[in-house]
Amino acid sequence: MTVSSETRKAGPFDGNGATVDFPFEFKVFSASDVRVVVADSDGFEATKTLLADYTVALNADQNANPGGTITMLVAPATGETLAATSALLNTQPTDITNAGGFYPQVIEDALDRQAIQIQQVADQVSRSFKTKITDTKTADEYRDELLQAAADAATQAGNAAASAAEAAVQVGLAEDQVALAAAQVSLATVQAGNSASSASASASSASSASGSATLSMSWATQLGSPVSGGEYSAKHWAQQAAAYVAAGVIDDGAPSAVKAWSSQKVAAEIGRSSATTYTYTSGVLTGISETLPGGTRTTTLTYSSGVLTTMVVIYAGVTRTTTYTYTSGVLTSTSTVES
Repeated sequence: MTVSSETRKAGPFDGNGATVDFPFEFKVFSASDVRVVVADSDGFEATKTLLADYTVALNADQNANPGGTITMLVAPATGETLAATSALLNTQPTDITNAGGFYPQVIEDALDRQAIQIQQVADQVSRSFKTKITDTKTADEYRDELLQAAADAATQAGNAAASAAEAAVQVGLAEDQVALAAAQVSLATVQAGNSASSASASASSASSASGSATLSMSWATQLGSPVSGGEYSAKHWAQQAAAYVAAGVIDDGAPSAVKAWSSQKVAAEIGRSSATTYTYTSGVLTGISETLPGGTRTTTLTYSSGVLTTMVVIYAGVTRTTTYTYTSGVLTSTSTVES
């Protein structure tokens, strides 16, 4: 019989973790002539060992029905690939002796063996790097060029990796600088807000101080009309006192219905018989208690947002409540009620 097929390879077959039987259709003389190769998912190949990794069942008539079945002891996993070919040694074992037997089957097997060996070489050549028949470069020259190109590519890849690493460092530094700048902007924004608030508070305080100064000036010097709530300025009462003195109303002797003590006499009497107690809350004066000749006088002071809003004076059975009104932090009016 002849070797009628040029096929000298089975597969490649994709592994699935379950299939173990793989057919082949090329002629061999024994199971040991079959070579099985399995590649992993990365393409690395490993030649398997007969009986240790696989068994081979040959078809009975390799001339009429060449090939058989390869059975793996462990199914190739998903991602692995199996291929099979023949692995006849490149030898010629047939010995024809002089005057010996000349059997057609022996001659045919020897010729078939040569055909199989040629097919094995052809399969390997078909998977090899080849040059054109008209090419002036040899395969070795191409090989050297490819190896040099691979070395240059590896060097460039290393340089590129180093550049990428340096770029990553620079990106990290830039990100740090951006984060620092953002933090500085945030801090500056907060400081600007605090400055604006301080400026607003200062302006409000200045306005309040200005209003208080104006009101204080009115309480000190205003004449002709009450400053607030029927109360007159100090200058008004000074003029009244001067008029009393000029009219002979002031008399430091025994008081009478038509005579009055001078301020010095009143101060002396108060100093002689009075005792004053001051009460503070959180460092702010909130109460005054005075022992006077006519009884105890108590003064209660109430504040809101740091400014005096109410003053209540109780003396001799009379309660005088004075309310202070502010507009934009400036005292604008007072109101006094007696009960």
